[in-house]
Amino acid sequence: MNPNLKFFSLQALNKPKIDFFSLDVEGAEMPILANFPWGIIDVEAFLIEVVHIGEKTVSKFMRSKGYKVKKRFRKVDVLYVKKRYA
Repeated sequence: MNPNLKFFSLQALNKPKIDFFSLDVEGAEMPILANFPWGIIDVEAFLIEVVHIGEKTVSKFMRSKGYKVKKRFRKVDVLYVKKRYA
């Protein structure tokens, strides 16, 4: 997987707002999150598969970006929402 993944089509929308973003890429979630254009794309809620990399790792990162755990789904997926909505 290319860790320099770009979100060109979303960036082209000029500071788009996304209500819900689902991320399930079989263990490659962290490189994608690390390269996500946080200052350009505004996402209200993420559903992230954590089973391959561990919830602790993802949750620590998401907290640093202003998100909080809203709901867990069978230790496989976690719903993160912006802290103002939690």
